[in-house]
Amino acid sequence: KYDHNWIIDNLPSASSILLRKDLNVWRSSRDNEFLIGFMNREDANIYNHVNIILDYHLVEAELPQIAFRLVGFMVEPMSIKHTISGEYEDRSGIG
Repeated sequence: KYDHNWIIDNLPSASSILLRKDLNVWRSSRDNEFLIGFMNREDANIYNHVNIILDYHLVEAELPQIAFRLVGFMVEPMSIKHTISGEYEDRSGIG
């Protein structure tokens, strides 16, 4: 089991993951960690994207300044299949 533990403004992350797309079944967790992927029979699948949902409150401040305070955040790991049209051009400069 490999997972991430992210912290923003000293707040640990919560996570939400889609377990069954056909049934729209989600699993939420406040375990301060989220998996980097999953095993499917014999294949290892690694998530290549995350959604980060920030929860915040408006902090009363003197106008014209507007301030917000982060009160929590949730991470939704997912995979997105990418396709490249045409030829791939390596611009990294590495080998």
